[in-house]
Amino acid sequence: MLKDVLKQALGEDSGLKAREQAAASAPSAALPGPEGSSWLDELSRHERVDPQAALGKLRQLTDLRVKALKAQGRGRDAQGLAKARDDFFKRRDKVAWSGVKARWSELGLPEKVYRRLKQDPRVQAEKVLERLHTRKAADMKARGADAIVQWLT
Repeated sequence: MLKDVLKQALGEDSGLKAREQAAASAPSAALPGPEGSSWLDELSRHERVDPQAALGKLRQLTDLRVKALKAQGRGRDAQGLAKARDDFFKRRDKVAWSGVKARWSELGLPEKVYRRLKQDPRVQAEKVLERLHTRKAADMKARGADAIVQWLT
């Protein structure tokens, strides 16, 4: 609707053309989802789960179920569920870091800063990956190491 109004206001013969939208690569789409994972299978053994639920909700359900299983005296089941969750997130984190590394090399950012980020326990690989796929990321090469770290954390 807004597009039509703008076309009418500018007219067809104005010579202006809209830029094509760049195909934004969704970095989070490349990360593995919980569908079909052993974590979701284990969780659905204990509780009815919506497979399309957000990761945060699934993690919260898992935490609640682990507590409940421990309270019922089923420690092995609780450990199995917690291990499946942790394994899933470790795998997801590894994929995210490999995506960060690939994009980092593509942008030509300093290797020292990458190692510094990776060693920081507060840094979340998924958030770094998302930020590296923005327009501002290309401009960060000219900045110093501290500015890059501050922007990504």
